[in-house]
Amino acid sequence: MAKRVLTTWSQGELDGLCGIYAIINAMKILAMSRGKDFTDSDGAKLFKDMVKYLDARNLMPQALWDGTSIQHVRDFLHSARRFMRKQYGLEIVHKVLARRGEITRKDVFWRVLDAALSNDPSYNFKHKTEHARVALIGLGHPQPHWTLAYGVSPRSINLIDSGSNIRLSYTRSTVGVSQPGKWMIEPEHTIVIATL
Repeated sequence: MAKRVLTTWSQGELDGLCGIYAIINAMKILAMSRGKDFTDSDGAKLFKDMVKYLDARNLMPQALWDGTSIQHVRDFLHSARRFMRKQYGLEIVHKVLARRGEITRKDVFWRVLDAALSNDPSYNFKHKTEHARVALIGLGHPQPHWTLAYGVSPRSINLIDSGSNIRLSYTRSTVGVSQPGKWMIEPEHTIVIATL
């Protein structure tokens, strides 16, 4: 049987809609992990739903250049849950990785995220999920950004970011504290997502 190649959608270089792209790519990965074919037209429908949400709240066009907040991302996830239930019969569940101030060290973040993505029982997800998990990660420095994690190794986090597979390096990142030349991870803005 031929292995299917995962192609994800790319965010434009000048817009601030990284949160929308990260969620749509998360839904595609979760649908494919359950044997469903997440089509380009379904991705476009979900994209329109989220942009219409922003427009209905008078957040357009400034969201194009200012980006989206954690509250917007939570609302987008609720839209995505409804969409996935209707379109694919899949129940999407999610949980914030940690409360504010709960994870302040990078090694702890790495360990907890690895446990969450690998279905390790040491991470209490509150739902029994035997399928793939992904995590939206909020980065706060050098610029606010949403990205999608799908795996963790001791030296990096594997990301699908704006349509490319990249790695967030352990040595080039911090948790909760900004440092020049490093990405600042915000654990309270990291959301683990899976299907039931």
